[in-house]
Amino acid sequence: MGSPSTPSIDLRFVALKIQEAIGHIEVECRQGGPRCNEENVKLEIERILWDDVWSKLGVEKPVYEKPLGKGVSACSYRRADAFYGLTIFEYKTPKIDLARSINERDKALEQMRDYISLALKEQDVQKLVKDIESRDLIPLIFGVITNGKQVIFVEYNVKNGELKTDPTSGAYPFDEIALRKVVVAVTSSWKKRFTAENLAGDFGYSATLARRAIKTLYEKLLSPRSEKTKVLFDEWRKAVSIAYPKFGEEVKRVAELYGFRGDVDGDRLFFVIQTYYSIVLKLIAAEIASKFYNTSIAAYLDYLKKIRDPNEFRRAFEYIENGKLFESLDIKNFVERSFFSWYLEEWDDKIEDLLRRIIDKLLEYDIASVYLSIESARDMLKVLYEELIPRKEVRQKLGIYATPDWLAELIIKESGLSSKLSEPCRVQGPRSWLWYGHIS
Repeated sequence: MGSPSTPSIDLRFVALKIQEAIGHIEVECRQGGPRCNEENVKLEIERILWDDVWSKLGVEKPVYEKPLGKGVSACSYRRADAFYGLTIFEYKTPKIDLARSINERDKALEQMRDYISLALKEQDVQKLVKDIESRDLIPLIFGVITNGKQVIFVEYNVKNGELKTDPTSGAYPFDEIALRKVVVAVTSSWKKRFTAENLAGDFGYSATLARRAIKTLYEKLLSPRSEKTKVLFDEWRKAVSIAYPKFGEEVKRVAELYGFRGDVDGDRLFFVIQTYYSIVLKLIAAEIASKFYNTSIAAYLDYLKKIRDPNEFRRAFEYIENGKLFESLDIKNFVERSFFSWYLEEWDDKIEDLLRRIIDKLLEYDIASVYLSIESARDMLKVLYEELIPRKEVRQKLGIYATPDWLAELIIKESGLSSKLSEPCRVQGPRSWLWYGHIS
């Protein structure tokens, strides 16, 4: 089976094109040429972004020179260079050094703050903000200030009024890393923050989706159609289930957390709980890996969302479960066919509907923001694993806790052991960060 086709964009290539185009304008700036102005910087960058990024991602064309504050007062009338939904672009000429000139940086930031303040008074922006809030999401307004060589990001949280500037001083070079953040800003202004707390609220044992998932999978496991499902369950039960409570009040309490009433088979209940969380975490891993493979952007969840044919949809999950998706992204031995792939053997309309609901919920999240803070993301995924599983009823029985990095490092140091990367699971390419470690 071939690899599924996902939209892919080489951000390094796009960044180099922008740098080359701005380099020509910078030469004119030094020579006093006529192209040394903000308009030409805007035209060059916007043209490249549209041809190589936005058109491929399905981003609508922005409003150029959008009037802000018109009709409020004459002195507050402004025009935003480019307005993408809730993202505002402000362009400067290359002769303005955003990294070293504190005065120019402060002026640009003050200008962006004015734009954001005025934008919040615009009817179309207010309508968009209300629509986002109606879906229990947090609307964010982003500002992108760039001269084509350097870039500063501004983020305004409409809910709590918090305004952040990144970096807090100076500016980032306009390379593929900064370009990725530009893409995140334009495409994620309506999405949920990718935090353990938010994910636990949507996918944890108290969530409606989790209860629906566990009940659906439990019903399938009670009367499986496939002999392979029975074999996988029996193997799991022999290997793992000894750690779980099988009956009595403990099972009853866990079952009630997921909305069950009456007698429940403990082995089957814990097996489907692990199956559900395995599906969620594999989908998150697939999205992260596909987005950050080398310097490309490829959204695997968007690809799954667009599949209408049930057979093709099932094949896409087969591609995840057998590890071929991750192998296509140069991640070796990350996933092998496991106990928890049994749902593929019981595939029907209910399973398909459940998986589509999980995908729809994950698409509400700004998963791309993982790239912007790798260390916090790693800690977040540890917390997520703990938050997804009922603590007293399950994790205390199994000892499922994520060891903090500082404690793991202290244990290694005090024991005289050494740690090193192992080869089996490594993402190839620049700035890769998905890896497994082992202690030797």
